[in-house]
Amino acid sequence: MALHVSSPKISAFFDFYNSLAFPGCDSSCSSFAVYNDRCFCDAADLALFRNTNKTLSPVPFLLPIDHIFNPQSSSNIVILYSDLTSQSFVPFHLLLSQLASDPKDPISYVFRPKPAVGNDNLPSLTLAGYEVELMIKNQEYKVIDDRLNAIKTQEDANLELDIKENINDDAWLDTSEPQVVKLDSSEISLIGVITTYHILQSKNPLQTLAKITSDFPKYASTLAKKYSSSASVIALNNTVTEQGLALIHAKQAVFINHAAVDLLNLDLFTILSNLQRDQSIWSALQSFGIPPKLTRTLFSVREKVQGGVPWEGFDIRDDAVLWWNDLENDGRYRAWSKSINELLQPAWMNPLKYIRKNVFSLVVAVDLVGINKEAAKKCLEFLEMDVPLRFGLVATVTGDDSALAARAFYKILETKKGGRKMAKQFLTTLWNSIAKTPKANVASLVRSSYQEITKIELDLNNTPDVTDSLRAYSERFGIFSELGASFLNGQEVQINEAWAQNI
Repeated sequence: MALHVSSPKISAFFDFYNSLAFPGCDSSCSSFAVYNDRCFCDAADLALFRNTNKTLSPVPFLLPIDHIFNPQSSSNIVILYSDLTSQSFVPFHLLLSQLASDPKDPISYVFRPKPAVGNDNLPSLTLAGYEVELMIKNQEYKVIDDRLNAIKTQEDANLELDIKENINDDAWLDTSEPQVVKLDSSEISLIGVITTYHILQSKNPLQTLAKITSDFPKYASTLAKKYSSSASVIALNNTVTEQGLALIHAKQAVFINHAAVDLLNLDLFTILSNLQRDQSIWSALQSFGIPPKLTRTLFSVREKVQGGVPWEGFDIRDDAVLWWNDLENDGRYRAWSKSINELLQPAWMNPLKYIRKNVFSLVVAVDLVGINKEAAKKCLEFLEMDVPLRFGLVATVTGDDSALAARAFYKILETKKGGRKMAKQFLTTLWNSIAKTPKANVASLVRSSYQEITKIELDLNNTPDVTDSLRAYSERFGIFSELGASFLNGQEVQINEAWAQNI
C-alpha cells in the first residue's frame, strides 16, 4: 500500500469514467449505481426499484479489471461508481453486498472507483519507497566492430575531459551518441557500483535513475569513461562503503602486527616504517628481560579507537583450535562461488555472502559441560545450516568433569574414519543426557555417552592428555571461568542471551 501498487489500476478506472456519459445522473453525486439502464444517486431509491421491478436488466459492458461480487449472476448486474471517501459509499456497499449474497434472487455487484467530487486540488501522495532492478542484457551476440575501442581518439579524450569537468552535472549524459559500445572486463566488473555511485551523487537522483535505466546500454560506456582513472575508482568505493552499499558495515583495513594501517596511505615505505618501529619496540622489550612469548602477547593486544569505541583484536590462531569446517576446501561448499566480486553485491538483511572464502572465522572456547555449552551447540547448528562462517572449537578445562569431557572428545576425534561425525554425536548425546538428568554425576554421563557412541569403555590410560594445551590457550586469553569466550575475526563477542544475534 505504501508503494501505491494499485495506483495504475485506479487511474485506469478514472480515465474510463471520464470518457463515459451518464444520462439522467446528477454530476454532483459522489456515488451512484447504474442498474437496468437507470441511474440511482440514493441507495433507498435503488432498493425500492429492485423490490418493485423484477425484470431482467440488459448486460452492461464489463472491464477485465472490474472487481465483481458474485460473478455467477450474470443476468442482474449493478455497477456502483463511487469515491471510497464519500459518505454515500457505505449505504450503497451494504445494500449491494446484501443483494449479491441473496440466495433466492442474487445480483452481481460491480464496483468501479471514480474521482472525488470537488477534490481536484488534493495534494499528491508521498512515495514511501522506490526500488528498481537493473538487468543488463548480454550484448555480445550483436555484430559490433570493437576493434577501434582499444584506440583512444582525441575526440574520446575531449569527451572524457568534459565529463570530468562537469562531474556534478547530468547534461553530459546526452552528449554521447546513442550507440552500444562493448565494455571490457575491467569496466564490466565495476559498472554496477559506478552507476549506483553516480545516481547517489546526482542533484536529482530519481530523475537520473529514470534516465539511465531507460537506455542503459547507451550510457554504460560514458559512465565507464567518467570513472576510468584509478583515483576515481578508489573515491567511488570509499563513498559507496561509507553510505552502506558495500557488503560489510565497516571500513576495509590492513593490519600489520595487529595495528591498523590506512589503505589510502599504504605504500612500501609505510610498511617498512611500521616494521622498523615494531622491531625497535621488540628489541626494547627484550632488553628489559621480557620473554618472547609475552612480547608476542603484547603485540596481539593493540587497541585502536574506531568511532570513539575501543577495539581489540586478538590472534586466535593456535593448535588447540579445532576447526570444524573449511569453506575454501570442503566439498560441501563446492557449489558456492569462488569470486570475491560477490562481496560487492548489496546485502539488505544478511551481510554474510555464500562464497568459498574464509572471510569470517568464529572461535568458541567453552566448557563442554559448563553453563555456556549452548554456544558450542549453536555453532554445530550453524554448521548444519551451511552458514558461511568458519567455526573453531576449544574445549576449556575448568575442573575434573570438563577435563574428562575434553579428553573423551579429543579421543573420538582421533578415529580415522568419521571422527568428526562421531565427536559431534558424542557432544549431542552428552548434552541431551545432562538436560534430562541435571543432578546426575557428570563424569558418569561422559563415560556412558562415550560408550554409547564408540561401543567401548573410556580408558584414560590410552587417552592422550590434551588438557595442558587447552589450559595454555585459556591462560593466553584469560579464560578462567565456565563462562568461556568467543572471537569473531579476532574480536571478542560476549556469550550471553543475545550472543547468536550479535554474531
